Amino acid sequence: MASDKRLDEIVNKFDELFKKEEFNKGDELLRSANIEGLDTDELLSFLTATLPAKSKLPYRPTFYALAELAIKRRGDYQECLLLGLE
Repeated sequence: MASDKRLDEIVNKFDELFKKEEFNKGDELLRSANIEGLDTDELLSFLTATLPAKSKLPYRPTFYALAELAIKRRGDYQECLLLGLE
C-alpha cells in the first residue's frame, strides 16, 4: 500500500503539468507508468488526478483499461472502485 505522501506526489505532479497545460507530458507519464509495479491505490491516484484532463490525454483510456485489468487480477476489484473514473 502506497503512503499518503506517494499518493500526494502523483496528484501534485499531474496538477503541475496541467496548470502549465503540458498535457503531452501528462500523457507520457501515463504511457511510461509501470502498471504492474503500481499498487491499487497508486493506480486510482493516477486515474483520479488525470480525470479533469481526460479529453487531452489520448493514452488515458488505454491506461484505464490496463489498470482495471491489473486491479481485477489482484483481486482488489469492486464494482464501485472505478465508478466515475472512466
